[in-house]
Amino acid sequence: MVAGLWCHSLMVSQIQCLRGALPKSAKLVVAKNTMLGKSIEDTSWESIRSCARGMNAWLFVRSDDEVASALKVCRDFQRQWKLDLNDFTG
Repeated sequence: MVAGLWCHSLMVSQIQCLRGALPKSAKLVVAKNTMLGKSIEDTSWESIRSCARGMNAWLFVRSDDEVASALKVCRDFQRQWKLDLNDFTG
């Protein structure tokens, strides 16, 4: 699974906190949207291009078994830091 998270105004310490709470197969990467766009060009992942706007962090989860727990960690993080606007972009 690949999911975009809007990370406007997040501090490095908050992103590190989120990374540390994710399951083993999950990675959170902050990347420039232009670089992401180039890496997905002409692939089956091109549909996420519409989500690559603004400030994003990209959540990659390899194991189907850990998708639900990775999403729960993200939701808990939003509640803990009161980040109602920092939601999934896609």
